[in-house]
Amino acid sequence: MPQIDEQKLNEYADAVFNRCNYFNDYTLSTIGRRIKSIGQLNTADQIALKNMADISGDMAAITKKLAEITKMNISDIEKIYTQTVTDGVNSYKPLYDFKGMQFVPFEQNEFAQQLVRNWAVQTAEEMINLSRTKALCFDKYNLAGDVVGSTPLSGAFQKAIDDAVIAVSTGTADFNTAMRETVKRLGGSGVKVTYGSGVNRALSGMVRQNLLYGAKQAAQAYDEYVGDQLGCDGFEVDYHAHPRPTHAFMGGEMYSYDGDVTVNGRTYKDGAEALERLGDYGCLHFKTDVILGVSEPRYDEQWLAEHKAKDNELIEFNGKQKTAYEWQQAQRRIETETRRQRDIAYMANASGDKELVRQCEDKIIAYRKTYDDLCETVGLEKRHNRMATYYPKSVDKTGGNGIINIRGENNLDIKIDRFTPCLENAKTGEIIATSYSLVDHNELSALKGWKFKWNSPSLDNTEIYKLTINGDNEIQGLVALTKYEQDRAVYVNIAESSPNNMGMNKMYNGVGGHLFAIAAQRSIDLGFGGFVFMDAKNIDLVEHYAKTLGATLLGRPHPYRMFIDEDAAEELLKIYTFEKGE
Repeated sequence: MPQIDEQKLNEYADAVFNRCNYFNDYTLSTIGRRIKSIGQLNTADQIALKNMADISGDMAAITKKLAEITKMNISDIEKIYTQTVTDGVNSYKPLYDFKGMQFVPFEQNEFAQQLVRNWAVQTAEEMINLSRTKALCFDKYNLAGDVVGSTPLSGAFQKAIDDAVIAVSTGTADFNTAMRETVKRLGGSGVKVTYGSGVNRALSGMVRQNLLYGAKQAAQAYDEYVGDQLGCDGFEVDYHAHPRPTHAFMGGEMYSYDGDVTVNGRTYKDGAEALERLGDYGCLHFKTDVILGVSEPRYDEQWLAEHKAKDNELIEFNGKQKTAYEWQQAQRRIETETRRQRDIAYMANASGDKELVRQCEDKIIAYRKTYDDLCETVGLEKRHNRMATYYPKSVDKTGGNGIINIRGENNLDIKIDRFTPCLENAKTGEIIATSYSLVDHNELSALKGWKFKWNSPSLDNTEIYKLTINGDNEIQGLVALTKYEQDRAVYVNIAESSPNNMGMNKMYNGVGGHLFAIAAQRSIDLGFGGFVFMDAKNIDLVEHYAKTLGATLLGRPHPYRMFIDEDAAEELLKIYTFEKGE
């Protein structure tokens, strides 16, 4: 199998995961808002109560939202699979050269492209099946609180509303208390997919896992195609830290396809068991076909032995000793429980139960502290995005938050070409001092050749700043910002380099970074600590902004909603020496 960029693949999968989390939030908040509306009525409002019991309109909106999310996910699949496979295809060229055969790059290989398309179609069909509202459900609990089955999404919604209507009709003194168990039950479950026999899985997790599995199978199909062409007689399994114990034996090893064999004095074990384990659902290992005795091992024997020994070491945390894999499973459980509390809080906020929100927030804070302590002690990577709740300061709210709820009209597509204290002459490398200031409306009307209409009514309520060279009024870049006092954050509506700074013959490097730095500085000036959020145009730019700006993907309500937190803003502003003009 090609040497896949697993980090990039996981970033793509996380974007899909976040979209499904957004659908989960949308559904919970829709039910919560309907509960809140009913709670504002009284026993005399019988006609209104009857109308409120009709959920058909809300279910139609939920179905439409699910279709939108699924469409976006499907549109990314073939692109993701193609990039995933293409990233490592050239690793096969030395074997083609050894065999004296012509190497055909993936971009020109119609058969390989068809393999990818076939797996993309299959994964898309699976996503459609997973995303049918009839397959969606909430957990069903017994009196002891154990999950014993599922309740269809529409049925669970209807029962929650019926319970709310009964609570009002009977004159319940404390409506929120009466509905609290309903909110806990639905929020604690979240939207799931039922497989029957009491087996339910979170929609977001299942869609993410299916994407990863499909990508692996697409690469596997291409690997087998190449192996058949070259007559490969073995394969190498990649190594990754903290593997599943039943999979640890094969990481970093080369195996034979046809029993134990010895080539050039080296013995290669039969790979039947490794092939079986590689087929396990959720396996994170990848294999690459090789020619035994010709293909060089990817891993040094001593390095591999040291890392495998480290995987078996016991690490102490909170008085317990476990392997890194076992602590990793504990990490996943904390992520799951934190998401569960976040979902309950999200729905509670929509339903108006502030006391339940507070209870959940207290639990989330405690889980987050344990999570960070665990990761720092054991040496695990912190994956705050998987908790879908770990937002720094300005985002760390459960609802009513512009950062989470506003819908931007524009998508950012500006690239960060270079970080320079001031602008850099693209031809000479000379550093040119810069400043920024509010733009005049007449200057916007005089712009020519810019992609965005900077005098658009959509920017009437924004602050538009221009980047200029000191002593020169020519605009090198523009950025439109909206301040959100309640959320203590600045939103980047749009940012654009001037036409003179685009393409191969551009005048200056560094415009894009300057524009985001201006946004961060404005956030600090407003007392928001540098916090900035924005909507990227596509998944490639999500990766670009993450690498260049330290931005984090939030993924809702816009699928590519990102934020630059206070720490990332501080690092960004360390680079720049621009001045604020009049």
